[in-house]
Amino acid sequence: MTIHIAARKLLRRGQLSAPSPADRARVRELLFPARCALLVVDVQNDLVHPDGRVGPGRARTVYAAALKQINSLIGAARTAGVPVIYIRTEHGPGRDSGPYRAVRARRRRSPEGTCLAGTWGAEFAAELDGPRDGEQVVTKHGYDGFAASGLAQSLASAGRDTVVVGGVATTLCVAATVVGAFEHGLYAIVPREATAASDAGQAKAALRRMETHYGDVVLADVVLDAWCAAEVAGSNHAVLPQVAPR
Repeated sequence: MTIHIAARKLLRRGQLSAPSPADRARVRELLFPARCALLVVDVQNDLVHPDGRVGPGRARTVYAAALKQINSLIGAARTAGVPVIYIRTEHGPGRDSGPYRAVRARRRRSPEGTCLAGTWGAEFAAELDGPRDGEQVVTKHGYDGFAASGLAQSLASAGRDTVVVGGVATTLCVAATVVGAFEHGLYAIVPREATAASDAGQAKAALRRMETHYGDVVLADVVLDAWCAAEVAGSNHAVLPQVAPR
């Protein structure tokens, strides 16, 4: 696989480690459509819309660029027969754990949190190429998309051992979900341009931690090229069996 011009620029800036030929071959194998699923994490109004409770703030253009990449990945995944799984967070009375409430209190944040169940803020962003009939939607009440969701069981039932993870925020729910994938014995691949966080420095550090300890951080084009090149019969998108939360 040829390193793209964009990758060479990132290498010169010290923002991307140079993959060895063995690493590139290994990632190509992991991205084979029959073994993958795409996880879209928390692309919800409160988190990505300027009028949301958190919103992207000054990083609005960064979030918009990430959303565009996420939609490109969704389209490529469907064409290649890769299941698309949408993960969303919901908070509110009876949903939030004691530790979550304690952290918000320590940070002097509103006790009710963001993405309140049943509100506009918890809905998927209108700009997102959202779930189609049969595509799995996982609802979580914390950071990790694998925590008490049945997601790992669903992936195992479908014979999928690799997840491509995009969404927001790079520093929190994306990172936690990548760790969750690792702890459940799954390979994780993160297309760096398909994630976003308001603090660029913290986002860069989070990607570095993921790359060092939990999976592979690659350019989005690496994933898109692999899926677009795959020879898959037909154009029907794949879906996973629905598994009820534990």
